[in-house]
Amino acid sequence: MKRYNLIAVLLLYSGLCLAQPYPFQDIRLSEDDRIKNLISLMNREEKISCLSPWIAIPRLGSQGFKNS
Repeated sequence: MKRYNLIAVLLLYSGLCLAQPYPFQDIRLSEDDRIKNLISLMNREEKISCLSPWIAIPRLGSQGFKNS
């Protein structure tokens, strides 16, 4: 029984850790800080893809928008 309780607590804790938002999603931060954080999290391919008219970074939870 103790083993199952431990497993349940560990699963719950790991789920809470994964649910933490990225700093760029925090609207209380300044726009500059949010942009700097987002760029620091992006890999080279994601940065290059932002040069296209459709900007999205699914890995970081950014759904995208059309850049006109």
